[in-house]
Amino acid sequence: MFTLERFFSRIYGFVYLALLVTVFTYGVGPKWSVIPALILFMILIKHSFKCAYLSERFSDYAVQCLWFNLSVSPLFAYLLTLAITYKKLKLGALESLALSALPLLLVALAYGLAWVCAGKVDTLVVQGDRIEVIEREHSGAPWMGGFGAALGGLMYPIVQTYSESMLILVYVLMACGLYMVYYHRQNIASFKALRARERRENKHYTFMELEHLRSLRARSWVGRGLALVKRVAGRRNG
Repeated sequence: MFTLERFFSRIYGFVYLALLVTVFTYGVGPKWSVIPALILFMILIKHSFKCAYLSERFSDYAVQCLWFNLSVSPLFAYLLTLAITYKKLKLGALESLALSALPLLLVALAYGLAWVCAGKVDTLVVQGDRIEVIEREHSGAPWMGGFGAALGGLMYPIVQTYSESMLILVYVLMACGLYMVYYHRQNIASFKALRARERRENKHYTFMELEHLRSLRARSWVGRGLALVKRVAGRRNG
């Protein structure tokens, strides 16, 4: 999961997911609830831009990957629960949001349990100031991306034609979210060990394929734009 394969698509995929959640929160929930959703979305935009084009810290990219892979199912469960409680059952705004947050809370608790119970996993190897990823690729990113896109397209007609299937889908999504925590337990353990080492040694580690990462950024249009800005700023300072 922590390799540079599909580097930009993993980062942009999380941004797309967050945008989808923000839009549907405005559409099916209390109108004021879009304000905290927008704040969280802007925070994610800032972190994603830093991760994609500025930071060379391995842990920045690792946490972005974990957030994306573990949040797809519970976020869609949140949206469906919000549609059921607020739009269909006509519950109050705060009550609807509290019930809708239960899938997120459940997955967060499962993540916390996986973090506390994490064993020793040697899948991230430190070599100098770089991190080598030796774990087998098992992030589920390809099918999770398609899964999220399909749910995004089906969300509106599902909400419009409410039936018991919506509630069943919520349970299925919650189960998927818990399974993804279990599926990524080794990645969670690896990330925990890396963060502990960074705190203990008071240093940050970068990518084993740092040169490849820099070339990916240099070929992107945003990277070329940033390089141009740096050149112009350098000339003015000179």
